[in-house]
Amino acid sequence: MPSEDANDHTSTVEAVKTPGRKRLSTRLRVALSVAAIVVLMLWILGTFRRGVIQASKEPVPAESAAGLTTQKIAMQTVPSVTEAVGTVQAEQVAAVTSRVVANIVEMHVSAGQRVSNGETLVALDDRDLRRRVEQAQDAVRGAEATLAQAQSDYKRDKPLFDQQVITPYDFEHTQTNLKTAEANCTGSNKQNGKPK
Repeated sequence: MPSEDANDHTSTVEAVKTPGRKRLSTRLRVALSVAAIVVLMLWILGTFRRGVIQASKEPVPAESAAGLTTQKIAMQTVPSVTEAVGTVQAEQVAAVTSRVVANIVEMHVSAGQRVSNGETLVALDDRDLRRRVEQAQDAVRGAEATLAQAQSDYKRDKPLFDQQVITPYDFEHTQTNLKTAEANCTGSNKQNGKPK
């Protein structure tokens, strides 16, 4: 048991010494830090430099400006110019498209130019469109000719059917041709925007 008491006494003595050592080491660290800061500030101010020219205490002799050209001092405004690289984007974007697919023949406006509603922007190649119009007009004329032929056949076959000169089959065929020709003529006129 005496050895246990000795060990307890040693740890108690060390516990008593430890707070004093901690205070001493903390004070030493603070003092060294302050000293290092002071030395650093003196070095920055140039205290440790050699060969530094000290300011003179003697007055500088005044020199005459006789024989030299001089300018009057005047206040003036100097413009401040700033250059920057960037990308300009419009706040509003308008997509311009045509109703038909065609090559552009002529541009009447340029990029960024203001335009008004209804203004012609570009001229399109209309040769293909003209061909299509001509083909559609030919189709209408063909449908009208077929209708005229079917109406003529009907006018000729109706009295013959009433007199039972032709068979009902032949007359039904004539009626069907007339109805088909009327439908084709109406369809062709609708496609071209013409009323019947």
